[in-house]
Amino acid sequence: MRELTDSDNIAMDRLDEIEVQLMNFERARTRGEDWRSLVHELFRNVHNLKSLLAMAGHDTASALIHEFESRLDSLRSGKRLPDSNWTDVMLSAVDAVQSLITQGDEDGEAIMAVSAAQDSLTKLGADAAASPEVPTPKAPNLHVPFPLSAAEVDLFRRSLGATGKPYILEKLVDNTLSDEQIRTLPVFDSIKEFGVPIAWRAQAAGSAGKVLSILFLSALPETELSFAIFDPFYPVSVPDLQKKDVLPHILIVDDDPVALLILQHYLSAYGRVDTAVRGQEALDKFIVAIQGENSAEDAYDVVFLDIMMPGMDGHQTLKRIRETEESLGILVGNGCRVAMASALSDFASISTSFKDLCDVYLVKPFERSTVQEVMGKFGYSPIDIDPSKVL
Repeated sequence: MRELTDSDNIAMDRLDEIEVQLMNFERARTRGEDWRSLVHELFRNVHNLKSLLAMAGHDTASALIHEFESRLDSLRSGKRLPDSNWTDVMLSAVDAVQSLITQGDEDGEAIMAVSAAQDSLTKLGADAAASPEVPTPKAPNLHVPFPLSAAEVDLFRRSLGATGKPYILEKLVDNTLSDEQIRTLPVFDSIKEFGVPIAWRAQAAGSAGKVLSILFLSALPETELSFAIFDPFYPVSVPDLQKKDVLPHILIVDDDPVALLILQHYLSAYGRVDTAVRGQEALDKFIVAIQGENSAEDAYDVVFLDIMMPGMDGHQTLKRIRETEESLGILVGNGCRVAMASALSDFASISTSFKDLCDVYLVKPFERSTVQEVMGKFGYSPIDIDPSKVL
């Protein structure tokens, strides 16, 4: 066994980390759990190891890790799926590099292990190239890897028919980036150029950074899209999003206690209902919900907003709601759905409401059927409760 340098010891530590990551990857794969975030972190470690080995003069080991990196990239970019043999081949490459570092480039057994690992890695690449029709991570049975809010589901439903197929893009970003900084990344501009972004989440992936996952729709064929968007992406199926059974979070704003009670009675059949009796109270609740830690679940999907209230009236409240959404990067048409409800039926009031981006204008008084029609237009159905299942 040769005496190891400081670079050798660092490389051995990195190989131990990669070995643990490969075992975690295989555990996730065999259990049917999400393994994609693990691939991003693994790719980063392997890429850094390749550079470290090259700088330390381990050219043979660096060349083998380069092949390892290429196979990883085929998973990361969605060109193939891992099979039961995949992790074994990668572990054999790790063992070969460890032997090469500890025994030296002249050791016969180490060289044989490297040659065998190289052949196995090459065969993995050849198998993928020879089987382009074999299901890959782009297979249509993959689902969105994070839950969507009712507003995001509504946007998806409204955009699906006109904008093509749904995809998930995954990109490794720096751990230090805030949500506000992530929203300004160029990848969002690329998606907007060729499709419609629906939702995104950034989830920690260990020390490597965060995995940014973006759900978007695009009408471009997948082959053309791959030339326009350079980060890994894959199609997903979202049959659950096409059902109108997602419970919305609803806010009713009215200073008339009777009107408030009646609307609450009508709308409680659809989902979670909150109330406010002043415009400022409504705005405060709206901001807390949309900016909180659980904003994906808590943000309001529908607001029924009265106009004639003391203090901040309905028009002012609506304007502040839209300004809040704009400050958070929510595009026009992607925010909550607002139904203005007022006894005012003059043109000026109606015109101002639509100018401030309300979705529906209702003249009081109105019946339950009107509320049902509005909620149906927004994409929601009453909760269907089976009495036989109620305890």
